[in-house]
Amino acid sequence: MTDTEFEAVMTCCDPKPECWCETCRPITMQDMRMVVCTDCGNKRCPKATDHRNACTDSNAVGQKGSSWEHVKPWTGAETGTSQASRARERRILAIDPGTTESGWCVLADGAVTLSGVMLNRELLRMLTMRQRNDPWGHVLAIEMIASYGMPVGHEVFETVRWIGRFQQAWHSPEAVKFVYRQDVKLHLCKTPRAKDANVRQALLDMFPRTGGGKTPQIGTKAQPGPLFGVSSHAWAALGVAVTAAHQISQQ
Repeated sequence: MTDTEFEAVMTCCDPKPECWCETCRPITMQDMRMVVCTDCGNKRCPKATDHRNACTDSNAVGQKGSSWEHVKPWTGAETGTSQASRARERRILAIDPGTTESGWCVLADGAVTLSGVMLNRELLRMLTMRQRNDPWGHVLAIEMIASYGMPVGHEVFETVRWIGRFQQAWHSPEAVKFVYRQDVKLHLCKTPRAKDANVRQALLDMFPRTGGGKTPQIGTKAQPGPLFGVSSHAWAALGVAVTAAHQISQQ
């Protein structure tokens, strides 16, 4: 990826500063901000997502046309506690590290707002940019490698090296949360024997079937679902984000 292509990913192309809505000025890793409706001041109002939508004077999730349209409300034991409130509002940047490229995603209020796969050197640059500007106070969660007593090769050590570099690039290195793959399996599938396909299906089951196509949680370009755009190693990163959010809510 060239520097020009990188800047196109990290910044808004042709930004319109006179309009604050998410459609005219998309949220990117470099341009993180609170997007609210100019009429009612609510962030989940459909007009905050697109100024052409009508103001509903509501901050409820599930409103049609809102970025939170596909987010399920928290119920039962998940609500009514300060821990749950902090977990709902927490924005988690999760990474599934690899030897040369890594999957990543941003989970905010239970919704996937950004995801992708980047070369490690580009992801490192993105994390370094967060040192200068992170108004949302993201939590960085990285999948950590565990030893199970078996011999490992060059790829494992190279991945561990990148984990350390990612941690050190973050604005609060000691606050980085490490999540083990077994923790993800136990949280999502209730068994450490779960395979990648089981984890992916468990993640799909967490989101509403509101899109088109064979997998409505993902959907199609014409009718996207809440997980539209999540692919490849970003699935593992989503598992890390969901597990980290759960662990934070239990603290």
